[in-house]
Amino acid sequence: MPFECWLSDRRRPDFDDLLQELGLPKDYTEMDLLQATGGRLATDSYEFVNPIYVNDNHFELDFYIAGWRYYDGEEIFNNLKPGDKVEFKRMKQR
Repeated sequence: MPFECWLSDRRRPDFDDLLQELGLPKDYTEMDLLQATGGRLATDSYEFVNPIYVNDNHFELDFYIAGWRYYDGEEIFNNLKPGDKVEFKRMKQR
């Protein structure tokens, strides 16, 4: 299946908002978009994954959280402080 299947449609009314949310410039490439979104559809069994960067005694990685919009993710994120404990649990698949 060609990459276009995993790219957001440029004709979406909110496409410019999506680019801004992903931190992508208007002159992005398709590979930039794939990297930023993971290029994953709900039915995919694979995805593009960013590397984990290790610096001294901490690491950095980017990932997506399912349900972010539905569980007030932005509000919770804005209330986090350095040192707060965050726990992620894998949900059972239905």
